Amino acid sequence: MRRRKKKGKGNRHKQWLRRKERMMQRPPKQKSRYRLIDGNVSRYPVAICEYHGGYLSSGLMETHRCRERKCARLKPMPGAEREKGKEEKTERAAEKNEEEET
Repeated sequence: MRRRKKKGKGNRHKQWLRRKERMMQRPPKQKSRYRLIDGNVSRYPVAICEYHGGYLSSGLMETHRCRERKCARLKPMPGAEREKGKEEKTERAAEKNEEEET
């Protein structure tokens, strides 16, 4: 007995839709690249650090804990909402875990 070939797009279409949704949430791509304090380059910096003399990405903000230490030389970039979205995702994930546990 032969199986019939599926004619639908299956999971590929759903993956494409999820990727499209993620890309729409991303801030607009900036023309210039910024040198981060660890030597990498990013188009999406979150803040400027005068102490380190460079820009910080959302990951570097977590690593260096500048916000928690209330560094006076840390200046947020205008229009950098990227980190806010990341915090919302972690809050949603924590809520889902709590629901699953109960």
